[in-house]
Amino acid sequence: SYSVIQKIYNNLNQRFKLAVDQRELLFNPVVGIHLPKLDRKPRSEIRWFSKEELAAILEEAERKFSNGTPVYKHGYAIRLLAYTGMRAGEALALTWDDIDFDNKKIAVTKNIVTAETANGVRLIEQSTPKTNSSNRVIPMSECAKIALLGLKSVQKQEYDHVISTDNNTPVYVKNLARMFKNIQKNARIQPMGTLHSIRHTFATRLLAVGEDVKVVSQLLGHSDIGITYDTYIHVIQEQKVKAIEKIDMI
Repeated sequence: SYSVIQKIYNNLNQRFKLAVDQRELLFNPVVGIHLPKLDRKPRSEIRWFSKEELAAILEEAERKFSNGTPVYKHGYAIRLLAYTGMRAGEALALTWDDIDFDNKKIAVTKNIVTAETANGVRLIEQSTPKTNSSNRVIPMSECAKIALLGLKSVQKQEYDHVISTDNNTPVYVKNLARMFKNIQKNARIQPMGTLHSIRHTFATRLLAVGEDVKVVSQLLGHSDIGITYDTYIHVIQEQKVKAIEKIDMI
């Protein structure tokens, strides 16, 4: 994928730059490399949930059995994604020391990915998010606070991660995705979306109420505002039409 190519490029660039600074090389060979153009997904491929769909999803995700036990142990993780716009890997990497309830802040400083190894799929915790811009602080809304407290309530002891297994280990993205698929099925959501669709929903709803695209881009942790603009151009165009319509009232 483009993001993998970009990570490799940045990694090599920094290493060769250091070699030049330390006089181990005369020049940085990466400087002459040009990355391929990013192939943007057309609007039709971007799935986001309507207000009614999201309400149905959250109701199902937080449903409880008659004895009060949650149907989905990590169901509140869906609400957390919906009200922070975090990538799934960023949310799964959250530890409780990233959460500041007093000042209502969530620090996004890590990421979780999976890698194929000779012994199967392995979970890797990265000490940095996807890009430098992904390292950010997200203001904690009341709905996000409810999600965090809900996730805290299902933990049997003091675990490190906000979304944790009973063995005090991070949850795999594929397991969270499987849970989300079941939630959508039971909520009768068609067509189904992915975990990333929740992130699209977060951005789309903010832009739809007139939030500045730069602010949305910063909340999402995009490396370039152009990525935000290109991805959500359909919402931005709708806002332009509404702005023009206001001229008649003025």
